Amino acid sequence: KYASPGFFRTAGTRLIAGREITWTEVYDLRPVVMMSENLARELWGAPAAALGKRVRQNPGMPWHEVIGVVQDVREDGVYHAAPATVYWPTMSAYVGPISAGPTTIRGVTFVVRSDRAGTEGFLSQVHQAVWSVNPNLAVSARTMRDVYDQSLARTSFTLVMLAIAASMA
Repeated sequence: KYASPGFFRTAGTRLIAGREITWTEVYDLRPVVMMSENLARELWGAPAAALGKRVRQNPGMPWHEVIGVVQDVREDGVYHAAPATVYWPTMSAYVGPISAGPTTIRGVTFVVRSDRAGTEGFLSQVHQAVWSVNPNLAVSARTMRDVYDQSLARTSFTLVMLAIAASMA
């Protein structure tokens, strides 16, 4: 996955060891990465042991130094284990398979933290801000509550059906 500086703080993802990627490292195309806690434990036994180690996606790219470890993030609901994840800078000389020169990820997700999150006025302002830069961009704004509710939808449905069956019995 790809992450910009400040993403983990904004998303509320706890830093376990080390530090986050900086904008200077992004702009200078420094070969640094962050990784999930479960991957650090799998490879080196402890999150702190991962700091300073090096990883790469394939033999055609240079080694990238691990500068930070973040808590595991579940991506497919609470009943599935969090995937082992490496977080690459959003701009890199080597993205995906072997790249020829600097590359930037073009499909992005922005995370915005605000006390007004979820209100219609705020979502409208987010849409307008994006469209003021490029009116052709697709914008799909969701709150973390929406993401959480969607991840538990199947479980909630099952519990409702169970409650109905129990009531009828």
